[in-house]
Amino acid sequence: MAFWTSNEAEDDKAGSSIPRPIVSLKTLDDYIEAVESVSGVRVVKIGADFCRSCRATAPKLRKMANKYADVSFYEFDYSKNEKFCKEELGVERLPHFEIFVNEEGRKESFPCGWDQIYSKLEGRLIEHLGKC
Repeated sequence: MAFWTSNEAEDDKAGSSIPRPIVSLKTLDDYIEAVESVSGVRVVKIGADFCRSCRATAPKLRKMANKYADVSFYEFDYSKNEKFCKEELGVERLPHFEIFVNEEGRKESFPCGWDQIYSKLEGRLIEHLGKC
């Protein structure tokens, strides 16, 4: 699940405006692969199309994905995985974010609205980046 080719990565480091896509995780298998198979810091946004706050966080999350090139960003579809999200991940409100660090697994799991994405999500992300 690479975000870009090596040339695009070099262009991004040079300060170009190539947008980094956020990888969409449609199935439970996609989710498990992303959180278990990828090393480094990973952010997973759990959201749904019907959720207005989820849609409102999208542009801010894209900005974060461009700002933190060493972090892998994902979106997991709550609508198609509602039972798993509620029972296994403890999701009670949307949007919900998870931060995974290396092989240690999930370090953070919390709801975060569009108005808190920089203060809450980015603050916690910076904290974990400093520990890597």
